[in-house]
Amino acid sequence: QLALEAGIKSAAFACASTMPSPWRQLLAVASLRLTWAEVCTYPGGECYELRMQRCQEGPTSGQLTIHGLWAEWANGCKGETLNVSKLEPIRAELESKWLSCPEYGGHNEKFWEHEWSKHGTCSGFGELEFFEKGLALYEQHMRECNKAKQCSICFSKAFSVEESCPNGASGAVGTCAAFGCGDFDSTRPCQCNEACALHGDCCPDFPSGCGWDASIFT
Repeated sequence: QLALEAGIKSAAFACASTMPSPWRQLLAVASLRLTWAEVCTYPGGECYELRMQRCQEGPTSGQLTIHGLWAEWANGCKGETLNVSKLEPIRAELESKWLSCPEYGGHNEKFWEHEWSKHGTCSGFGELEFFEKGLALYEQHMRECNKAKQCSICFSKAFSVEESCPNGASGAVGTCAAFGCGDFDSTRPCQCNEACALHGDCCPDFPSGCGWDASIFT
């Protein structure tokens, strides 16, 4: 597949060299679109998935909360049982942002113990560090979910860039509606500036979301 993509790109750019400039730009969009963000999958992905969800019942109905921070390379690793007392410095924040929704029982400590034993033990983080990281990522990326009931944001193992989440829940991940238009950001899986049309890394809603007029190339 990689060889095929390379061949297509090579042929595309060879043809483009004889075309007028606007057509070269349009062909660049089509051919470079073959290259996209890294894909985060389970099992075997060297990446993290931050899963968020909206509670459906009780006083937290409609509230976007953290479901978990999942290391996609493994789960259920050997490790210590969660010592909930270590979470005391962030307990109030966990109870408001990483809570067990009423429809799932509302037992926060049991929920945190489950998330730690299944996912935190594989993360390489300590107990407090793992939950702090989840809270920090939630604050940074919750707005990318818009009004989705469930949402996944995926990251490289070093948390340096976002990756696509094909196995995740639906959500407005990788859209100009979430990111805004005009600025390049290397940590995002797609871009929302004019240069993205030349580099082939525009978010799907860039033309409509940012007012890009594709008719100039026709």
